[in-house]
Amino acid sequence: KPPPGPPPADQPPPPAGRFVDNGDGTVTDAWRRIMWQKADSGKELKWPEAWAYCEDLQLGGHDDWRMPTMEELNQKLHLGLQPIGKWFGERRVPVFEWSGIEYWSATDGNAGHMQPGMLTKDFHEGWAGCSKRDDQSLVRACRSLPRPDGPRFQDNGDGTIADRWEGLTWAKA
Repeated sequence: KPPPGPPPADQPPPPAGRFVDNGDGTVTDAWRRIMWQKADSGKELKWPEAWAYCEDLQLGGHDDWRMPTMEELNQKLHLGLQPIGKWFGERRVPVFEWSGIEYWSATDGNAGHMQPGMLTKDFHEGWAGCSKRDDQSLVRACRSLPRPDGPRFQDNGDGTIADRWEGLTWAKA
């Protein structure tokens, strides 16, 4: 595994304005409406310890932290950072603090040989894996942001529809 630290200098930054450092140990993904813990757990934990870590976390004036689902780690964080077509090579955004590369999710999986496990996400090579609950990985807590007032979908008047809950833009036709 590569040493922890900032991403390589040749990596392009994430889209401007997407990840906002709130200055209180939290980072808001303004596009996907989720708040992340800026620093991860700082040490590898067994899955039950990681779950308890998230539930006990009080950070940025919030106490409703939780472990992210695999969809949140993969679609909302990792693919938001990953340049299209680049599946290998480290991709870690500098606004976050990283102490490693593999992170627990709250999503059940199969660790092989019929052993239950939990899905994990590797932020070095981009793969998803599955580990037994007594294995150890890092965790980065998250919390959902309240949905904006008003309708979920908004016609932009230019042939696109904005999904205000997910921060996505869709073709109207």
